[in-house]
Amino acid sequence: MVTMAVHTIETLSSAPNWVSLRVPCQLENVDAVLDVLEPRDTLLNPKKHDEMCTAVREILMNAIEHGGMNNPELFVHLTCIKTHDAVMVWIRDPGPGFRPDNLKHAAIGNPPDGTNLEHAEIREAQGMRPGGFGIFMARRMVDDLVYNQSGNEVLLVKKIQIQAK
Repeated sequence: MVTMAVHTIETLSSAPNWVSLRVPCQLENVDAVLDVLEPRDTLLNPKKHDEMCTAVREILMNAIEHGGMNNPELFVHLTCIKTHDAVMVWIRDPGPGFRPDNLKHAAIGNPPDGTNLEHAEIREAQGMRPGGFGIFMARRMVDDLVYNQSGNEVLLVKKIQIQAK
């Protein structure tokens, strides 16, 4: 009889404005993480909320797939902080990181004067699945996307438009 270890998401903090999770590096955990972060009490309008969720999904998938190598024995750490004027999500993966100028297999590595699909040819030649648009999309859906020096931590920031009284 073969038994499989259950790898569950661990909640490190669950304060209303500060949620921290330890996530096993399995892509099937992405939807569960988003379910935890989904509550719409952020003051983000529905469009901004959906953009932030999409950006988090893309970056989290990259962290699990590339940083954690889809290894459920490794973990991604994620913290979501809500303030009166922004929603911020910090993600750290267990990998060595990356350099943005060394991502020829991703859309952000396409030359500025190219067709925006050069990375697709590289992915195909390397036997990679189609894709490579995650960082490209995430950058356009948040107000700030900042990586640490080694490239294994990222902060996504979505600003809340405060209504004048």
